[in-house]
Amino acid sequence: MDEKPVGFASPEGNYLLKQHILIDVPQTLHPNIGTFVSFVTKKQQLLAHETAPQNKLIDSLLSDEKSNFSFLKGKRSSKSNVKETQLLSRIASNDQLAYVLSKNTPSFLLFNVGRAIGFVDSTYLLQNLLSVCNFKESFVTCHDINPLLEGMESIIGTNTGDLLYYSPLSGKYQRFNRSGSIHKYGVTCVKWIPGSENMFCAGFEDGSMLVFDKEMEDQVVPVPTASEEFLVSKPPKNTKHNPRSYWKISSKPLTCITFAPDSIHCAITSMDGHLRVIDYDRDILMDVYKNYFGGLLCAAWSPDGRFIVAGGQDDLISIWAFKGRLVAWCQGHMSWVTSISFDNGRCSDGTYRLVSVGEDTRICFWDFSLSGLHRKRHVNGTLGRGRSRMDMENKPYPVYHDPPLKAQVPVIEALICRKIHSSPLSQVLVVADAIVTADRIGNVCVWTKP
Repeated sequence: MDEKPVGFASPEGNYLLKQHILIDVPQTLHPNIGTFVSFVTKKQQLLAHETAPQNKLIDSLLSDEKSNFSFLKGKRSSKSNVKETQLLSRIASNDQLAYVLSKNTPSFLLFNVGRAIGFVDSTYLLQNLLSVCNFKESFVTCHDINPLLEGMESIIGTNTGDLLYYSPLSGKYQRFNRSGSIHKYGVTCVKWIPGSENMFCAGFEDGSMLVFDKEMEDQVVPVPTASEEFLVSKPPKNTKHNPRSYWKISSKPLTCITFAPDSIHCAITSMDGHLRVIDYDRDILMDVYKNYFGGLLCAAWSPDGRFIVAGGQDDLISIWAFKGRLVAWCQGHMSWVTSISFDNGRCSDGTYRLVSVGEDTRICFWDFSLSGLHRKRHVNGTLGRGRSRMDMENKPYPVYHDPPLKAQVPVIEALICRKIHSSPLSQVLVVADAIVTADRIGNVCVWTKP
């Protein structure tokens, strides 16, 4: 950021810049891969109090079977890392990591920049990384933290197809889909399966999704080929290797995987301009929502699961009723919409607050309500391709929902649109007391709520 804004105004008050994080680590930025952030709150004191005077990074031996960080005495990695050294060039921890974890620090940030993924506390206490993982040749494209695991264990995806299970607290790691051995395409999005400590899914550039179990080894298997629009393939139940399942979703890259609050339905966006909703438990493609123009880049569920919002290359945000129609467009961005997040603290009683960022370097706020989303008279309550609600209930899945003409859809104007970075924005997260934004060149900003 050339000039850091100290804050921005909103109807409820001023959002103030609390932290600006730009880590000086050896990196090569990829022109098409932005910085993505995960925010996690510490539930309890994780480690005993320790102090160290120098605030420096200490490297771990990548080829050592005991490759956990040195201060974790007595703990050992469950997997050998000897065969995995070509993927990583460095794993290091700050010599004050244990000390920081013992303090009353409530939350932490994990974020990728180029070929590195760094870990810091949200207060940026040491003005330095707490731990870092550097990749030798691969670019980090995405990651996701498992909220059920105390070690903040994460899945990291790369443009070479490699997947890395990694703990920024212990330094333990394990590699999956080595150099694309199972699936040769780059990873575009990852997500832990809700409620599981072991299972995660990864979306790929060819439009497929594979499910892995971190406790199982990989095995090269032939990828199913079929002409069907949607396909789910699973190995026999007694199979003890990855992948656990293969999903053909699209013919274009997948861009986002997000589960509904019920942990059953999953929304998946793709560069083919479609938002698909699957029933993960039953392996069913339920709904296909078509974008007005261009590819879709991001999606989010409302906290009550009644709406799905998606943004992409048409500079708009589409609000779809789950199992229903397009109810509104949000208009205000001047370039591609790259990330969307609901502000749960301002969603109640049928009213919703939505926050988005885009390549126009802007953050936008949107409010909508059930009572305010009135359709125009020309739209007579049909769903999808002319199907009524009753027809859709009786029709086999999937149900297709084509967008009506723009003139027939209510347009929601932004409450605010503010330029807050100087580089295109890649992600926004709304948490209890702050908004976190990240841009393409590695700037991460934490804005406190009014």
